[in-house]
Amino acid sequence: ASIAVIDIFAQSMNYTGSTWCGPTLFAIIYSSVTVWTAVFSRLLLGRPLSPFQWAGVVVVFAGLTITAFDSMSVGPAVFRGSCLVIIGSAMHSMTYVLSEAIMTRGEAIPVRINCTVQGC
Repeated sequence: ASIAVIDIFAQSMNYTGSTWCGPTLFAIIYSSVTVWTAVFSRLLLGRPLSPFQWAGVVVVFAGLTITAFDSMSVGPAVFRGSCLVIIGSAMHSMTYVLSEAIMTRGEAIPVRINCTVQGC
């Protein structure tokens, strides 16, 4: 249930932020979900990242910082929207990592039961 609550807040932030910052900024910022997922996977699941992957994380976060601060010149609503989308994107990626943490704990579900539950 906590993952669903996080996702509700994440989507609310993303939708509200997209109306304030516009579709172009939203698309640029929201594309950072992959990088947030890599960082949270490292922090919560202990997945290693190579030096090149860490360099990519730094480059993306530098770009996000530039995008967010550049949006200040457009207006306070655009800046607030950009900040909401950054936080919403991070929270959305957290739902992926938390879901994986739950799915990889304990015993594996047999394939037949998994297909029955998911309707394969």
